[in-house]
Amino acid sequence: MIDIFHRKRKLPTKKNNPKFIDKRNAIRMKRMIYGLFLLLIWQMVIQESTLKAQTQSMYVIRGSEAHSMQYFSQAKAPADMWLNPYLDANWAEGFMLFSDSIYWSGDLRLDLYRKQMEMRIEGDTFFISQPFIVNLIKMGDIYFTYCPYIDQKRDKNTFGADYFEVLNEPGQVNLLLRRGLRVDESSNSKSSLLFGLPLDEKKSFAQTKKYYLQIDKDGPAIPFRRNKRNLMKHLPDKQQEIKTFAKRNKLGFSDPSDVAKIIDHYNAIYSKK
Repeated sequence: MIDIFHRKRKLPTKKNNPKFIDKRNAIRMKRMIYGLFLLLIWQMVIQESTLKAQTQSMYVIRGSEAHSMQYFSQAKAPADMWLNPYLDANWAEGFMLFSDSIYWSGDLRLDLYRKQMEMRIEGDTFFISQPFIVNLIKMGDIYFTYCPYIDQKRDKNTFGADYFEVLNEPGQVNLLLRRGLRVDESSNSKSSLLFGLPLDEKKSFAQTKKYYLQIDKDGPAIPFRRNKRNLMKHLPDKQQEIKTFAKRNKLGFSDPSDVAKIIDHYNAIYSKK
C-alpha cells in the first residue's frame, strides 16, 4: 500500500529561526544600552538639581530668598593648587549686599588671578557669577565694590571691570585700590613652584597696586594720581572746604589714608545738600 500521506515538514517561524532570534537579542541589547544611557543622564540631572536645592535651602536658612542663589556658581579646581593667587589665602568673615536688597553673610576671600570673589557654604566653594548686581562687600575690615573702569594705554582708552578696595567710607565719591598679579621671577620670590611644577628658578605671584577715583558711586573708576592738583580737578565744587579741612587736620594729598579722610569729609558735605 502506498502511503500517500506524508508528515508535513515544519516551515521555519520567527520563534525557531536562529537569524530572527539573534536579531531580536540585538534589538533588546540596544534598548538596554539606550535605557542605561538615559538613566545615567537622569542621574546627572538629579545630582545637579540636588546640589542647587542644597545651596538654595542653605541660602534660605541664612534668611534670604532661595531664588537669589542664581547669583552663585560653584568654583572650579582650587586655585591654591597653583601659586597663591589670593589677596589673603585665609577665609575672612564678611557680608554682601545685593542690588535687590538681599543680604548674605559668611566666609569670603578674593581670587586676584581669576578676579572672583569666593564664598564658602557648608564646605563648598562658590563665586559670584553676576558681580554687577552686588552693591557692596565687606570682607574682614575692608570694603569692596565691583565696577567698570577706564584706563589709558598709548593714548587709547581701555575698558574693563574688576573688584576694588574702597579706602574711604563708601559714599558718593570713592577712593579705590585695584590689585593685580604679575609673575615674580626675582631671587626674592617666595615660591619655587609654578602651577604645581618645580622650577630651577624661583617664581611667585607679586601683587600690583593702582589707585582710582570713582566720582559717582554708580559710575566708572578712573586712574587717580594722588596729588592736590588732581584731587581739586575732580572735586571742583568744594575746593576751599577741602583745603581748609586738610590744613586744619594736617592731611596730605599723596598718602592714601589722608586722601580717604578728605574724601570722607567731602561726602559728608555732599550728603547735606
